[in-house]
Amino acid sequence: MSVRGGNPSQQTRVLTNSETSDMDYAKLYNALISFRKSNLLLKSKELYTEVHHIVPKCLGGSDDHENLVRLTAREHFIAHRLLAKMYPESSGLSLTILNFKYTRDGHRIHHKEFERLRNSVKDSHSKFMLELWEDKEFRNKNGQYF
Repeated sequence: MSVRGGNPSQQTRVLTNSETSDMDYAKLYNALISFRKSNLLLKSKELYTEVHHIVPKCLGGSDDHENLVRLTAREHFIAHRLLAKMYPESSGLSLTILNFKYTRDGHRIHHKEFERLRNSVKDSHSKFMLELWEDKEFRNKNGQYF
């Protein structure tokens, strides 16, 4: 494994051929999560990030802080792809990865394109979330995630 990017918040793991040849999805997933837990991303206007449940809720995971990690859009896509490979019987994970992988008109999306698309809508999404945040009921229910 090697790391690209100078700033730890913008670094991305690059898997070597030996890591991907075995296709040990759990090992790759755990390495991604461990890397991001030791190189935390902070919420910022410069870098679009998403909060990820380390143990997915559909597999019994909680909303506890210890079960959440902030990932880049690309890492989030890859994490869910790995989880879907690790747990092919989970319909919740299968539906999630389908939402990540395809556009509404059925075109398949590569993880780099997914990241580009997510980055392109980050400003409108931020505005939407700020408007939601003004709702006291929403803040009370979801404040722990922000």
